[in-house]
Amino acid sequence: MSLRTAALSRMPKLCLALLALAVGGRADTEQTLKPLADNKQPTALTNAPIRALLLGHSHADVTAQLLAESFAKNCSVAFDIRSDWQAVLRKPDFDKGYDVIVYFICDPECRDRELIDSALQATRNGKGTVLIHGTLHTFRHVPAWTELLGVRTITHDGYRELNIKKAGKDHPVTKALPDSWQTPGDELYAHEYVVKGVTPLLTAYSVQHTNDNVVAWAHTYGQGRVFGTSLGHDLKTLDTVPFQLLLARGLEWAAGRERPQ
Repeated sequence: MSLRTAALSRMPKLCLALLALAVGGRADTEQTLKPLADNKQPTALTNAPIRALLLGHSHADVTAQLLAESFAKNCSVAFDIRSDWQAVLRKPDFDKGYDVIVYFICDPECRDRELIDSALQATRNGKGTVLIHGTLHTFRHVPAWTELLGVRTITHDGYRELNIKKAGKDHPVTKALPDSWQTPGDELYAHEYVVKGVTPLLTAYSVQHTNDNVVAWAHTYGQGRVFGTSLGHDLKTLDTVPFQLLLARGLEWAAGRERPQ
């Protein structure tokens, strides 16, 4: 009889029973941790708050914190807010651990390709991306940024009331929005063109350019979903319920969490 066999034979029956239970329990645990078929995620993970990185700073009377709170009114989201957005974009894998990156920045004359390429790569590799207001004019002189944005714009109309109309009625982002609504004040960004493949979601009429302009849209860049809106200059828009709903649904869609139709 080997030493191991002899030792086991001397164990009390209770110890042997506990040993068998421990081995069996570990086997069951390992089985439950196997990947689910068809890449389905556990319900607990699917229902977890969206992890979002908000890169931005105050614009007019809208702070990054107020913007984050507006998103959270209609969806479950946990934000990390960083005002040092340039330093963040210079870090490798700055987007790691997040479902979506929200850009609320305004630096129209910046042409720093390190920053631009970092943002582009994150979206291209599948990271959800949300672009708001002044972000559209940031990096506006770099064509590669326009491809991510989905629109080309370098100017905007004077500040005034805007009548917003729904263009993409069946899109998950705008499904729950009214067909039209009004913001008591905002800047209408004039678009030179819309990138091929972009889905217009909302439009508003430009008095200065006498035509309709897309003010919210969705598309894909590489493997990443992109939602953008030129609205949101100040609290007059941020405090409107349809805009708050637009932000929430746009964030959910970009993060791959769109609600059932």
